[in-house]
Amino acid sequence: MRTTPAFDLLQSMFPGALRIGTADLARVLGKHPVTIRVKAKAGTLGLRTYIDQKDRFADLRDVADYLDSMREVKRVGRPTKASKIAAQLSAAQ
Repeated sequence: MRTTPAFDLLQSMFPGALRIGTADLARVLGKHPVTIRVKAKAGTLGLRTYIDQKDRFADLRDVADYLDSMREVKRVGRPTKASKIAAQLSAAQ
Protein backbone atom coordinates (compact mmCIF):
# COMPACT_ATOMS: atom_id res chain seq x y z
CA MET A 1 0.00 0.00 0.00
CA ARG A 2 1.36 3.39 -0.96
CA THR A 3 1.76 6.10 1.62
CA THR A 4 2.07 9.83 1.24
CA PRO A 5 2.86 12.47 3.83
CA ALA A 6 -0.82 13.45 3.92
CA PHE A 7 -1.91 9.84 4.43
CA ASP A 8 0.65 9.35 7.21
CA LEU A 9 -0.58 12.52 8.90
CA LEU A 10 -4.21 11.42 8.67
CA GLN A 11 -3.35 8.00 10.06
CA SER A 12 -1.65 9.63 13.03
CA MET A 13 -4.66 11.90 13.57
CA PHE A 14 -7.19 9.05 13.26
CA PRO A 15 -5.42 5.80 14.20
CA GLY A 16 -7.14 2.71 12.86
CA ALA A 17 -9.81 4.67 10.98
CA LEU A 18 -10.65 3.90 7.37
CA ARG A 19 -13.16 6.70 7.04
CA ILE A 20 -13.85 9.99 8.77
CA GLY A 21 -17.09 11.78 9.42
CA THR A 22 -18.16 15.27 8.48
CA ALA A 23 -16.92 16.91 11.69
CA ASP A 24 -13.45 15.37 11.38
CA LEU A 25 -13.30 16.15 7.66
CA ALA A 26 -14.20 19.76 8.41
CA ARG A 27 -11.42 19.93 11.00
CA VAL A 28 -8.88 18.52 8.52
CA LEU A 29 -9.92 20.88 5.71
CA GLY A 30 -10.36 23.91 7.96
CA LYS A 31 -14.01 24.42 7.06
CA HIS A 32 -17.29 24.40 8.94
CA PRO A 33 -19.14 21.03 9.02
CA VAL A 34 -22.21 22.62 7.41
CA THR A 35 -20.05 23.84 4.53
CA ILE A 36 -18.74 20.30 4.04
CA ARG A 37 -22.27 18.86 3.97
CA VAL A 38 -23.62 21.51 1.58
CA LYS A 39 -20.69 21.28 -0.85
CA ALA A 40 -20.69 17.47 -0.76
CA LYS A 41 -24.41 17.37 -1.52
CA ALA A 42 -23.96 19.85 -4.38
CA GLY A 43 -20.95 17.92 -5.71
CA THR A 44 -18.59 20.90 -5.45
CA LEU A 45 -16.43 19.67 -2.58
CA GLY A 46 -13.83 18.11 -4.87
CA LEU A 47 -13.72 15.02 -2.69
CA ARG A 48 -15.76 11.83 -2.84
CA THR A 49 -18.05 11.31 0.12
CA TYR A 50 -20.77 8.80 0.80
CA ILE A 51 -23.71 8.44 3.13
CA ASP A 52 -23.94 5.45 5.46
CA GLN A 53 -27.37 5.39 7.08
CA LYS A 54 -27.74 9.11 7.90
CA ASP A 55 -24.12 10.18 8.32
CA ARG A 56 -21.74 11.38 5.58
CA PHE A 57 -18.22 9.94 5.45
CA ALA A 58 -15.06 10.26 3.37
CA ASP A 59 -12.50 7.52 2.82
CA LEU A 60 -9.16 8.37 4.43
CA ARG A 61 -7.28 7.56 1.20
CA ASP A 62 -9.48 9.95 -0.79
CA VAL A 63 -8.88 12.73 1.75
CA ALA A 64 -5.12 12.14 1.53
CA ASP A 65 -5.24 12.23 -2.27
CA TYR A 66 -7.24 15.46 -2.12
CA LEU A 67 -4.73 17.07 0.25
CA ASP A 68 -1.82 15.96 -1.94
CA SER A 69 -3.49 17.40 -5.03
CA MET A 70 -4.00 20.72 -3.24
CA ARG A 71 -0.28 20.93 -2.60
CA GLU A 72 0.41 20.77 -6.34
CA VAL A 73 -1.90 23.65 -7.25
CA LYS A 74 0.06 26.69 -8.37
CA ARG A 75 -0.65 30.04 -6.83
CA VAL A 76 -2.62 32.41 -9.04
CA GLY A 77 -2.65 36.17 -8.95
CA ARG A 78 0.09 38.61 -8.15
CA PRO A 79 3.53 37.19 -7.45
CA THR A 80 4.57 37.33 -3.82
CA LYS A 81 7.35 39.60 -2.68
CA ALA A 82 9.49 36.57 -1.85
CA SER A 83 9.11 35.17 -5.36
CA LYS A 84 10.05 38.57 -6.86
CA ILE A 85 13.20 38.75 -4.74
CA ALA A 86 14.11 35.16 -5.62
CA ALA A 87 13.69 35.95 -9.34
CA GLN A 88 15.89 39.06 -9.02
CA LEU A 89 18.59 37.12 -7.20
CA SER A 90 18.61 34.31 -9.76
CA ALA A 91 18.74 36.85 -12.62
CA ALA A 92 21.65 38.68 -11.01
CA GLN A 93 23.78 35.53 -10.83
